[in-house]
Amino acid sequence: MSWAILCSGGTYTQAKELFSFLNMPFMSRDAFAKDEIAMDSVLQVALDESLDRAVEAEKAAVLEEMAQKGTTPPTEKYVKSCAALDGSWGQRSNGHRYNSASGCAAIIATRTKKVCYVGCKNKRCIACNINMTRVKNNQPIREHKCYRNYKGASGGMEPAIIIDGFEVLRHKGLKFTTVVTDGDSTTVARLKNSCKYGPEIRHQLCCNHVMKNLGKKLREARNKPGYCRRKVTQCIEVEHDYGEEAVTAMEESEDVTHDCTTIESKYKVTEATREQLSSSTSITDMEEITMGRILTKFVPEIIGCKESNKWKKCDMILQATTTWNYLKSKRAIVGLVLRSLKEQHGVNMGECKMFVDTCHQYLCCVADAISEDGTTVLLIKKHDTKETVLKTIQKCSNKFGCRMKDGKLVIGKNLNIEVQSLLHTAKIKKCLICFVNGSDHMDNIQSMVEYDDDFFQKHVVEKIAEFFKLFLSKKVVENAIDIKC
Repeated sequence: MSWAILCSGGTYTQAKELFSFLNMPFMSRDAFAKDEIAMDSVLQVALDESLDRAVEAEKAAVLEEMAQKGTTPPTEKYVKSCAALDGSWGQRSNGHRYNSASGCAAIIATRTKKVCYVGCKNKRCIACNINMTRVKNNQPIREHKCYRNYKGASGGMEPAIIIDGFEVLRHKGLKFTTVVTDGDSTTVARLKNSCKYGPEIRHQLCCNHVMKNLGKKLREARNKPGYCRRKVTQCIEVEHDYGEEAVTAMEESEDVTHDCTTIESKYKVTEATREQLSSSTSITDMEEITMGRILTKFVPEIIGCKESNKWKKCDMILQATTTWNYLKSKRAIVGLVLRSLKEQHGVNMGECKMFVDTCHQYLCCVADAISEDGTTVLLIKKHDTKETVLKTIQKCSNKFGCRMKDGKLVIGKNLNIEVQSLLHTAKIKKCLICFVNGSDHMDNIQSMVEYDDDFFQKHVVEKIAEFFKLFLSKKVVENAIDIKC
């Protein structure tokens, strides 16, 4: 009776209510629980026997298939086959809840369509929770069989069960070297890393799930704003004569070559532009001069960028919004920082200036300020933090690009590349770096860095020249960017 109620999806309370409507007596809760516990061992034995028969049937099917094909049976004690893997949670995730307390998974042989392994993982045990309450109330605890056998994230239940199943099946002489899943890459990755014959496992996707996911993506695309269903119309080819000039222009555009030397000559800055740069320059003028050039701000990113991502880096550098945001971002705080430096340290700095490298005129920089004697430039590194700048640098070196070592401020690699590139471009010997708290401009730390000519020649100039030759120059020609000289 107890097992029939549970298999039908019912509970003790529901069954008792049903029997009360029928005016029939029903067993007590303790009797129901005892029957449930008694059935547990019987069902476990029956399950093990059923799984063993399924494994033997799969091995027999594989050997029979090999005999029909005339393939020599394997000399090792293991038989290799293919299986479908899938798992489930005790509650629906609905796409946003991933905290189920229990989960199960099964390994199904593809030839016999029989379940060769099934397992369950539980993060909680109700009896253990009741015993904890009893301990708090100074009541005796009850002995029970604990079903808690998993600790960790709910997403790791399925991989844990599958890994256990593969190990059990290996001891039974069956290896599943091909697995069919619903596209869960986590399960397959952990299986290959944890299973003893992981390198032999091949992964295949279930076609039903592939079609389901494709349909889902198409429905999402249809519901996006701006979607328009086009009607298929008959396409009729009509020959047009555009004239000899159009044909010649098309042939010339196909034969165009990217001569890096010719392109680089277009970057030569005129005397008028030099005079304009020596005086105060507006953000709009700076943006025009920067277009098509490499700001020293992006030099560390270019040097550390992978070869496959350099085209994307070109697009980012050539975007007008990127340059505008960089030039605009620190304008609001520069004046406050200059006032703070003057009041606290007696440092007088002038307005920001832009410089174009005299040797590599596709390289430029914008200094936040420059000293009155022209020997020092200011570079502001701003970050919004709740704690002080000093504590932030001590805890995390990535936010400001520096770290504390033996009570001294040490500049990081990428920040040093940016500073040395700025000093080389501006032809200035010193750079005062000011690390500022964006929430409180009075909270700042300074560090002075001197120009190292060898560093720029060894670590920067060749990589920047290569980037310009192989990537940026081609993008400039392709996008027809007008270089201001």
